[in-house]
Amino acid sequence: MSKIEDLKAELQYNQKMYEVAKNNLDICKENLEDAQMEFRIGEVERVLEGMETLNRLGVTENFDRYITHCVNCLHGNIDGVVISIDKDIEKAKAESEGE
Repeated sequence: MSKIEDLKAELQYNQKMYEVAKNNLDICKENLEDAQMEFRIGEVERVLEGMETLNRLGVTENFDRYITHCVNCLHGNIDGVVISIDKDIEKAKAESEGE
């Protein structure tokens, strides 16, 4: 094989490797976007369910913060952030049981 044929073969090999890598990257990007959306939905559902519990217990002082968190979560501004509503629920339940 001549030098130019070797170079052409190497070029074609690298082009194929590039296409494979690009396709894998596209798949990874889609998987990441799916995971982000699932997380966003899950976090908003969790917070809204917590707000429902707090509302039932008559505790609504942090609702603005929770709503802002949900909006930011849905817009993708805070991917991976989990708000600590569970502590507020536990505290409200303890206070309502203590009355």
